[in-house]
Formats: sequence, structure tokens, C-alpha cells
Amino acid sequence: EPLQSITRYAAGVPVNAQHPEAARRLLTYLQSGEAQAVARATGLDPVSP
Repeated sequence: EPLQSITRYAAGVPVNAQHPEAARRLLTYLQSGEAQAVARATGLDPVSP
């Protein structure tokens, strides 16, 4: 029995998003060094595009 379970998360901008530019900015932020550092500090693997 494995001791760790890996969960992958995905993100994207739906075609009919009410605020597509805000969604794109969020995705850009999630790839930034600042967000990557937070991910690592909380035990998550960094985001990869």
C-alpha cells in the first residue's frame, strides 16, 4: 500500500469565461517565481506549463 498519493491539478480558461483576462493573469501568476516558492513551502510540487 503506497504511503503517498499524488494528485495532479489542471487549470485553463474556459471559452465562455466571464473574465478571461483575469483568468489568464491568474494562470500567469501561478507560474511565477513567487507562486512557485509558496507551492514548494507548502509541500506541493512546482507548477509546470
